Amino acid sequence: MSETADADATRVPRRRIAIGSDGSVTGDDAADHLGAALRYACRMAGQIEPLLDLGPLQWLTTVSGTSVTARVGRSAGDFTVTAEVEERQARAPLPMSVDAGGAHVAIKKCLHRVRDDLEAEWCAVITSDNRVVGALLPDAGRATTDVRAVLAEVGLRALAVLGSLDESYRETAVVLEYAGGSLMLAAVEGDVLFAAADKFDTAIAARLIDEVRSVLAPHDLDLVWTWGESWAEQ
Repeated sequence: MSETADADATRVPRRRIAIGSDGSVTGDDAADHLGAALRYACRMAGQIEPLLDLGPLQWLTTVSGTSVTARVGRSAGDFTVTAEVEERQARAPLPMSVDAGGAHVAIKKCLHRVRDDLEAEWCAVITSDNRVVGALLPDAGRATTDVRAVLAEVGLRALAVLGSLDESYRETAVVLEYAGGSLMLAAVEGDVLFAAADKFDTAIAARLIDEVRSVLAPHDLDLVWTWGESWAEQ
């Protein structure tokens, strides 16, 4: 039998794991690392609940060649997770799209695309050193919380959620679904674009995130001024 045939015979395209409130992992024997990563990611995502008044975290799903669909619950004061991991066909990345307007213009362009194409209530970009470098906030009266006041704290936890998961699991984006709305988190190199909406269409989001990455990839976002009052006029 060929090596390819052996690999096909042992490959498990779909597996299920369960994580107890004590951190114990049951299911696939190779899933212990993923179990610990998912538990930490859910804890970080859970810290967003009071910041945005979204209610309890219910689902964590990844848009990736190796997708994770995790149902989140609570028991004994901690998170429980039941997850299904499935191999899907990965998409080839889009080539870089150089924007002559520079990094600031590229960020604005991408945030407007996210807001318009995904019907996001608000969206932002935070760098790996915890600086918000762009944001489109909700219209006055639409949000139940002051998003501006908690934007950096939400972004910090978005960085932590993505940082806890191996790249193969969060290849395109991670979607957090709460009782009162959803957040989408997408890594752009070491930085993160995050957005809020009632619900995200992941098919549209996958294509859009690829485009956003191609636009932002040529730019060093560490050189962009921190977002503030004058951002919209720049």
